[in-house]
This record gives sequence, structure tokens and C-alpha cells, in this order.
Amino acid sequence: MHAKGRLVVCFLLALTCYFVMRNHNSVQLKRDSSSAVPLEKPNIVFILADDLGWGDVGYLNPLVITPTIDKLAREGVILNQSYVSQSCSPSRAAIMSGYYPYRLGFQEGGLTQNMPTGVPLHLTLLPRKLQKLGYSTYMVGKWHLGFCKKEYTPNGRGFDHFYGFYGGGEKHYTHVLGRGLDLQYDFEPDRTQNGTYSTYLFSGKAVEFIKTHDKSKPFFLTWPFRVSTVHFRSVNTFW
Repeated sequence: MHAKGRLVVCFLLALTCYFVMRNHNSVQLKRDSSSAVPLEKPNIVFILADDLGWGDVGYLNPLVITPTIDKLAREGVILNQSYVSQSCSPSRAAIMSGYYPYRLGFQEGGLTQNMPTGVPLHLTLLPRKLQKLGYSTYMVGKWHLGFCKKEYTPNGRGFDHFYGFYGGGEKHYTHVLGRGLDLQYDFEPDRTQNGTYSTYLFSGKAVEFIKTHDKSKPFFLTWPFRVSTVHFRSVNTFW
């Protein structure tokens, strides 16, 4: 896969999140000084297409059928001169922290289950920043930024609720990684979903978070899909 084209859609959405928050802060300062009508904070859904290659989307490759991604591209902005890291942990570490991966010790690639490390704890990650702005924060899907102790997990880094897996690629139906289950709801393992395809499982939970969150507060949902990364397997009904 070409590093150049990976996560095109991800970068579009990441930049959208960045500019939304930057513009909001700018307007907020103007509002404070002019006593204007308060600006409503937008809800943010950030979708990360993990390990998606340059030729893995329909708007670039007619042999691939990706109608939803194609619609996002048509109605948004396509960044086709961008460069990203060659693997998953470095990219998501940069997005969450705002630092280049080599400044975080992530330049070598993805974390493995036995690495007692993660994104340095002295850094404040994006969800924690948004919490301070009054956001409810949710994450569904793949974390892969360290879990050797609670402080490194999604809940420890600023997500109010997390449903997904800590490692790099659990099995789609059993949700097992290595020798054990890797499916968590906050800090509790979920042993009830053996046999449920991961994309359906995580999509359902993301929709549930959106529908049940406190409507008096804005929300931030980060949604790193599992389907395009290692241990490829399509849903059984496709065969």
C-alpha cells in the first residue's frame, strides 16, 4: 500500500475538526468582547479509515465500490497531496496529540501488546481538550495507543466512554487478540458479542452513543473503523 494516499478521508475529517475548533475559539473570543449572541458549539464525528490505501476507494479506483466514502469526498474536500505514516499507531498518535510521530517515539510503527508504553502521559490529548470546552467525549473502535496501565487507555486520556479494543487488530467475529479477549466497554470486558461482526458491532454502538448522549452538551465521537486493517475478513453474508 502507498503511504502517500493512506487515510485521505481521515485527513479530511481531522482537518475539519481542527478548523472547526480553531474557528470556534476565534469566534468565542469575539463574542466575549462584543456581547454577541452565544455561538452553539458543533457536534464532531471524526472517522478514521485505518490503513486505507490510495487505491482502496471508489473515487480513485473504479474497481472498488465505496459509495459512502465517495459521497463524503464529493460533498467535502479531497486532499491528494498529503503524506502520512506507514502504519496505524503513528497516525492516530499524531492526530490525538498534534505532534509528529517521531516526537512521541512512534516512528517505528504500531505498538504491540507487550510494549509497556503509549502516548507520553504529560501530553494532553484532543478529547481532554474538548472536555474542557464542555464536550461529552466518546470513542468506538480501535485504540492502539497503549494500555499498559489505566492512564494510557482511552478513558484515561479524556474519553467519557469507550467501546472497542486496545490493541492493533482483534478478530472480527471472536474479538480475540493473541490469547485473550480484547473488547472493552470502558474498563469492563464485553464477553457477550462472540459471533457479531466488528463493523456492525461498532457502528451500532456509535449510533447508540449519539442517540443517548445529553443533548444539553455538544459531543465529540472518534470512530476508528476496524475493517480495513490487519486480519481482513468480510461479513459472512457476502459469500
